[in-house]
Amino acid sequence: MATQATTTATKPKETDEVKAGLGEGDHFLTLATVQGGYCEALFKHEMKRVLENIADPNTDVSTARVFTLKLAFKPNDERRECALVITATTKLASVKKRATSIFTGRHKGQLIAVESDPQQRGLFDNTPDIAPVAAQKGA
Repeated sequence: MATQATTTATKPKETDEVKAGLGEGDHFLTLATVQGGYCEALFKHEMKRVLENIADPNTDVSTARVFTLKLAFKPNDERRECALVITATTKLASVKKRATSIFTGRHKGQLIAVESDPQQRGLFDNTPDIAPVAAQKGA
């Protein structure tokens, strides 16, 4: 009686990568390998900008910062080659609005503007050539 050997092929563990048909190995496209690591470098660069913006006390703390990394695939007619365009868009919190009052006039013939800060009043002497610009229109 001859013995028949049975071999059972083990099915690879179905990971998300295998389900997507990406397989394993360095020759497959990943964020770490595309454009020689460009996506990872871009992520780090934009993440640094986001963190700096969050830490900036001059920005609104309640504004959400948004970073989008977009990979656009444009296949050719044979569907065997794709042009890949990588872009990043980042929406950061803008600088907080601030308001003040300024006074404009002339000092020694030059147009000037000074903020309405009582501590600055002593910076300029009270000579007759300091007058509101509107008053000197006819001059």
